[in-house]
Amino acid sequence: MRIPREQAREFWTRVLELANDYAQLPRGGEVVYGFVAGLYPTDHPALPEAEPAATDAD
Repeated sequence: MRIPREQAREFWTRVLELANDYAQLPRGGEVVYGFVAGLYPTDHPALPEAEPAATDAD
């Protein structure tokens, strides 16, 4: 995703809060699930802005 740094921090905070909320739930069920998440800057170039879709009237 291409977002400002401050929004990336906010997003990561929300991911951690959600994971913590679920970690606090009572244990139950037969399956143990793992969870992995990461957020980091990349060297990938930004994609160009999308061009408006052509309409039938064009």
